[in-house]
Amino acid sequence: MPEMKGHTFHQFCFEVEERDALMSYLQKRGISSAVYYPIPLHLQQAFTHLGYKEGDFSVSENAAKHIVGLPISPELSMTDQEMIIQAVKDFHK
Repeated sequence: MPEMKGHTFHQFCFEVEERDALMSYLQKRGISSAVYYPIPLHLQQAFTHLGYKEGDFSVSENAAKHIVGLPISPELSMTDQEMIIQAVKDFHK
């Protein structure tokens, strides 16, 4: 097996206050975005037996409401990267 080194880009996520508005703005420009983890672990059904409730982990709850993922891959051209960057900048103007 050949020696493999390097990063496998999977997600480029950041926090934004108006996540849904940004996602809509990007979608109208043909740029995909995603929310990968909309429900914090402690609020997922699989972990209800632990007895945690909303408010117990406020940082993760806030992240679940404000983190958005942008397209990223080794095949993404510099032109496409610049277009995505500019769209995010334009949204914040």
